[in-house]
Amino acid sequence: TPFVGVIPAPQVAADTASLTDAQMLGGIIVATPTAAAAYTVRTGAQLDDAVQALRGNLVVGDAFDLTIINIGGTTDDITMTVAAGVTFVGEVVLRPGADAATEHGGQGTWRFRRTAADTWIGYRVS
Repeated sequence: TPFVGVIPAPQVAADTASLTDAQMLGGIIVATPTAAAAYTVRTGAQLDDAVQALRGNLVVGDAFDLTIINIGGTTDDITMTVAAGVTFVGEVVLRPGADAATEHGGQGTWRFRRTAADTWIGYRVS
């Protein structure tokens, strides 16, 4: 396995929240909701600014992955919520790992891809 470099420690989140740049660009969020929760992503303009600050030359097609691991109780679903300039393709509800009867319960990954200035699509890839 090739070495991938130093990566930041996973971010954390609990109940309903607006995600931060660090949470979205950190790659992994370990979530511990105590009830059904909604996680609102950054706006397209905020994502442009955050990725530009990290990468420098921001272009259409730039992308990053965000994996959320839901370790809440059996009814503690997380619903991903859009903000201005962001749309989702695919399932936006993330069921907890404790819900063993649910396919893919416990984690979900979205690939956020820049399609134009201040415009991103979050594709559910797992």
